[in-house]
Amino acid sequence: MKKALQAADNFLALEIVMMVGCGLRNGEARAVNINNVVAGDVYRVHEQIHSNTHRPVKLKHRKAGEFREVPLPRSVREAMERYEEKHGTTKGAIYCVVRAATTRSRWKRWVALAR
Repeated sequence: MKKALQAADNFLALEIVMMVGCGLRNGEARAVNINNVVAGDVYRVHEQIHSNTHRPVKLKHRKAGEFREVPLPRSVREAMERYEEKHGTTKGAIYCVVRAATTRSRWKRWVALAR
């Protein structure tokens, strides 16, 4: 986690930080949006990235417009802000700037580097 926090200027590292730090699912972590930060310490999950289409969709088992809120540790929020400063966003959405699909080989490579 510490290595991922330090390297959170990489989208894959940010994705890992969001999953571990906030308890997000894969698709939710890929749909990171800086505008979903509520009150500085809460992250509101509105959507996820579909694993097949790689497009934003509503959360599973939720009606359109429904969301869930998760705690947002300061270190995770700072990692999001560093990523935004370095790479920018589109309408606050980080996933619009990079390809959201993460291949299994890239994931394995990152895990090997983090050890």
